[in-house]
Amino acid sequence: MNRVFRNIPTLTILGIGIASVSLYADWGNETYVWFQRSGSLLVLIGAILSYRSIFRLGVKGVGGTPTGARISKVKGSYTDENGRQIVQVEHSPEDIEYDRQVFMDKLAGYIGAIFAIFGTIIWGYGDLVAKI
Repeated sequence: MNRVFRNIPTLTILGIGIASVSLYADWGNETYVWFQRSGSLLVLIGAILSYRSIFRLGVKGVGGTPTGARISKVKGSYTDENGRQIVQVEHSPEDIEYDRQVFMDKLAGYIGAIFAIFGTIIWGYGDLVAKI
């Protein structure tokens, strides 16, 4: 179950799919009750996406993934034509994967916030679509 909560594409498609299917089911009706109810599920999926770092790291992920400095292997250094010291660093595969996961946590947080906003609007005003 934890793996599902960390899967950004699956949750994104699920959220959009729930809202779309409920809108289609209510299309042409006098009330858009199912569409309005889908807003609550969209908010829930947005919250799950926003807390991806907690699902991934447990208590260590509270407050977002830590982005502290890590020690990498120095391959070499040289001075360029402007007199600046350039250091070449080799990152381990673990560091590269960690940075990728940090980026994915941030992306999930942005998508989650968007889902929470639109889900709240749909949840509050989704039944008024029939009046438009």
